[in-house]
Amino acid sequence: MILDLVDAKHAFFNGNTFSYKALIKVVPGAAWNSSDRRWEVPIESVMDAKRILPSLQLSEDIQRLVKALDVRNKKAIELKSADESKAVATVKGLKGTLRPYQAVGKAFLDVLQQGEGAILGYDMGLGKSLTGLATFLDWKNRGIVDYCLVICPAPLKYSTWEKEVQKWTDLEVVIVDGDKPEVVEWDDGTKEKLKGRSLREVQYLQYQYGAAIIVMNYELFLHDSEVDRWDKVRDLNQDEIDMYFRLASENNDANGRKADSAKGLAVASKALVKMLVSSAEAKEHKIYGKKTPCLAKRRVLHNIIPRINDRWCVILDEAHRCKNNKSSAVKRIFKALPNAGRKIPMSGTPLENNIQELWSLVDLCRPGLLGTHFKFIDRYCEKDFFGTIVGPKVGMMQELKDRIAPIMLRKTKEEALPDLPELTVQDYWVTMTPEQTKLYAMIKEGILQNLETQEFSYLETLAQLTRLQQLLDSPRLLKEVLGDDTLPIESGKLNELAHLIEDIGPKKFVLFSQYREMTDILYNWLIDSKILQKDQIGYIHGGMQARKTAQIQDGFQEGDIQCVLMTTAGNYGLQLDAGSYVICYDELWNPQKMAQIYSRVHRSGVKNAVIAINMVTRGTYEENKLKILEGKRELFSAMIDNDDTAFASILSKDDFINMI
Repeated sequence: MILDLVDAKHAFFNGNTFSYKALIKVVPGAAWNSSDRRWEVPIESVMDAKRILPSLQLSEDIQRLVKALDVRNKKAIELKSADESKAVATVKGLKGTLRPYQAVGKAFLDVLQQGEGAILGYDMGLGKSLTGLATFLDWKNRGIVDYCLVICPAPLKYSTWEKEVQKWTDLEVVIVDGDKPEVVEWDDGTKEKLKGRSLREVQYLQYQYGAAIIVMNYELFLHDSEVDRWDKVRDLNQDEIDMYFRLASENNDANGRKADSAKGLAVASKALVKMLVSSAEAKEHKIYGKKTPCLAKRRVLHNIIPRINDRWCVILDEAHRCKNNKSSAVKRIFKALPNAGRKIPMSGTPLENNIQELWSLVDLCRPGLLGTHFKFIDRYCEKDFFGTIVGPKVGMMQELKDRIAPIMLRKTKEEALPDLPELTVQDYWVTMTPEQTKLYAMIKEGILQNLETQEFSYLETLAQLTRLQQLLDSPRLLKEVLGDDTLPIESGKLNELAHLIEDIGPKKFVLFSQYREMTDILYNWLIDSKILQKDQIGYIHGGMQARKTAQIQDGFQEGDIQCVLMTTAGNYGLQLDAGSYVICYDELWNPQKMAQIYSRVHRSGVKNAVIAINMVTRGTYEENKLKILEGKRELFSAMIDNDDTAFASILSKDDFINMI
């Protein structure tokens, strides 16, 4: 049996493969081409095929490509352990010198060939953006690529990327936004004020007029790529509405689903549309809405994003956001990027512990390297009786790490910056107020009773524990749950926070809470209590515009803002190394997320030792949670997903009872 070349990326089996079918299916990335009736394999998997099928013969073209790939892979792996001091730390046009580990990162990315990508997995605060920027500048100088498209979370557009480009290079950068009206001058000299999609369409085209770097956020990418919109034509009259739901009811399946089930409504929509419009127009219409259905017409908004070809370098910052390979959003992003000349996904999250996130990014960089998603999950993930992924197959982790080693560079702060000022994490103990003590006993009794009498559910138990956490932050957070608007703001934490801030003195600090309602309370409390003045506080949350976030960051780094108050959703990509303290008003389940919060201050460039203070209420759920989670630390280190539900799922019912 001979393995021959399809193209530079794929090979195929030539000959009768029927008897080898079971073995071929084991080869990562192997796929059956029904039109040509042959099995095709990525070049990366050729040696796997040879190992599984020793009798397999390789054509000369295949041998040449495999040898070249092996040389490049070995070079990439050797760079990981190379002497950093010997790496070239300068780039023509870069206003500064790279740190040794950043220079190694640039050299690692430089191993890439046309159409390939590699994951830059530096810890937060190690300068991934500068490494990626320097690499692009070097490629541009050498004529490998001409333009760079950066896709990042919205807060990072101004606070990180615009500032980094302006600080380190003379390249022209365009931040795609469209929120603020701008005057555009056309080629004929006329001027026009544009906003929204019309303005963004002009901004995207600036690469044709000298802009080397285009920066946009993930949401805009999805909005501005080709997408269907449904415009209302008219409301349905009562007779049409009655007919709509009658048709839906008639088409319910034998399981007795309700008349407004998704399937029933979909069938009813098609049937009713054919009655209301001509058959030629039927495909462009549908019935939209459940309570007040209307007739809607399909409108296609065409892609206004530049066509990404081999002259583009694409950087995906905070790339772990693209973890759900089944979502339409991720599919649309990845569909637009395969033809890019170079691809650099960046993530400060340790992706080797987040297997499903890892597959999506690896498949973007080297399609087929890990096989299909289904085969990948089957090979590397443990499942429970119901098919739910519960963890990695520990015995397969070394194979996985070896396989992705040539395209993933991981670097922790401890490895990259051994001389980085120390981060000290300490617990700050507080006691409940009398009002909190009464409420805590009442809620605790209800939770324990539910755990004893109802079927155990992780999601329901987590929701109940959230009430305890909110109570310990401030009883006021439970006013809607308990139906009592008279609940006080005062809590043991709030009382001690005043003393804690007084002890910090004039030094700058970050104050974090996972609850938006709590940060609202803290903002008003700091001002009303005259602990800080309004202009000394920068309040960052998920609903804030990127420009405002950048202004607050600048005010903290170089201005008079002493405290940055932030939520989980508001902390993406912030650089707050002017701070000396991080106060976590409440602690997340996920230790990785807690490390990310600390990294907003404890990062490359920080000059002072950083103290992270976690406020913990003694004798409560918070103290018990710390003890139990400490004993589960090794299990947490092997977790796949990094959301709170996944972390809580490894705890037993008895763990939850002991925690309360």
